[in-house]
Order: sequence, then C-alpha cells, then structure tokens
Amino acid sequence: MREEIAQLSAAYVDAARDFIAEVRRNERPIADSAVDRQKLPDVEEPYRRGSGGFWISMADGDVIGTVGLVDLGGGQGCLQKMYLRSDFRGTGAALRLLNTVIGCADNHQITEIFLGTHSEQRAARRFYEKNGFRMLPKNRIPKNFPHSDLENCFYRRVLVTELAHYANSDR
Repeated sequence: MREEIAQLSAAYVDAARDFIAEVRRNERPIADSAVDRQKLPDVEEPYRRGSGGFWISMADGDVIGTVGLVDLGGGQGCLQKMYLRSDFRGTGAALRLLNTVIGCADNHQITEIFLGTHSEQRAARRFYEKNGFRMLPKNRIPKNFPHSDLENCFYRRVLVTELAHYANSDR
C-alpha cells in the first residue's frame, strides 16, 4: 500500500470533509455538540490565508489522514484537523503529516506552532509531546488562535528555522 501526502486539491475537498466527519463521529471520546456534529468541517478557507495550507494523506485512493496549518501572522501558526485513520496509527503516517506542516512552517518563517486538543485525547497528547510540543496554559495562546470549546489542552512548539540554525552555528 503506497501512502502519499499532497496539498488538498478541489477534487478531494468532499473526501477530506467526509473523512474528518467520520473520525469525529466514531473516535472522539468526548461528545461533540449537536451543532458541531452537523457542521461540515472547513478544510479550505482558514488554510488559504498567508502561509497556511491543508494536506491529505492518501493510500490506494482513499484519504487516510489530514492536517492543516493556519497562519496566525507574526511568525505564528496553528496546527488543526490532524486526523489519521486508526489502521494507520503506529506506522509513521502521523509523523509524516506533522513533518509536512513543520516543513511548510519552516519554509515560511513561522517559528511557533500552537495547537489545541482535549485532555481525554491521551494518545494524541503523547504524540505531540514526543514531537516537541510543550503544554501551556490557555492564557498563553495567541489571541487570534482559532479553537473550539471542546479543546482544553493547549500546546506550543518552537521551530528553529534554518536561518537561525546557521546563525547560531557561526558562533
């Protein structure tokens, strides 16, 4: 089975929305409000601004994962809608999606990535912590950070851009 990650194209918008809705319906340990369950996930508008983007991971023509980066401005970004089909967990697919976002952020001088999740999402929280995200209190997230009322754990990862890396190596 060949897995590939690509920027979301118009041809896969509905498939990405359906995938996210399915994951939310079947795997979230917390109850979404009726309004959240009925809303179609927006996989386009917030990710088109600035240096943002939205990616899908595909295997054999099926969406198996999604991830988005919202450009918050000022060198800050927000990781959103990171979902992976359960049978691909533990295969490195999640790390490949995360690295896609980090690569995009690094290329566009985004030096901090924030995210929100729920405290009951233990596996997701371990994944983020293992990959350099550090928990921070809600009052430390940027004012324009888009999040839902369901998110009660917030994380930040500081990225070392190539430019900063080279500048520090000259000392």
